[in-house]
Amino acid sequence: MQIKDKKTNPLKRAYLIEKSIKNNNLNKKELAYLINKSPSYISNYLRLTQLPEVIKDALLSEIITEGHARALTFISNRKEVLQVFEDIIRHGYSVRETEKKVDKIRQDKRHYGKVDVELKKKAGDVSQKWGLVVKISRQRRQIGLKIYFPLGAVGLDKLKKIFRRLLS
Repeated sequence: MQIKDKKTNPLKRAYLIEKSIKNNNLNKKELAYLINKSPSYISNYLRLTQLPEVIKDALLSEIITEGHARALTFISNRKEVLQVFEDIIRHGYSVRETEKKVDKIRQDKRHYGKVDVELKKKAGDVSQKWGLVVKISRQRRQIGLKIYFPLGAVGLDKLKKIFRRLLS
């Protein structure tokens, strides 16, 4: 099967995977099982098909490697993808240098979604005061607070006390 042939261009392999999934009405996991590969193998190749055309052309022409292209798939903003691609061409970045640049972009974005240190401290204080596991997290435009109570009478008593305080 050409999907497993190491000589097949990575982008061609990606399109073969995509075609196999569509034509055989399979999901990624089923195809992975059939070709004796992991589901992440399938996902990694499918992401290549989402790259801008200029990058796909560069991959087909072997101007960039599969490693470069795969690293670029982790940038969600098209403008940033093209900027890093230009940097690869202009400065001759290795795959490792490209991965570092991509990681930097992703890290900057992740920082925006982090929970404030002060809030984490407050959650820790509540955890310590009440003897409970308290977790705070941020997802999209929401901040979540999870409090885990032990099963049994002690946990129920603590939960009732917290409700009384919240509602008073």
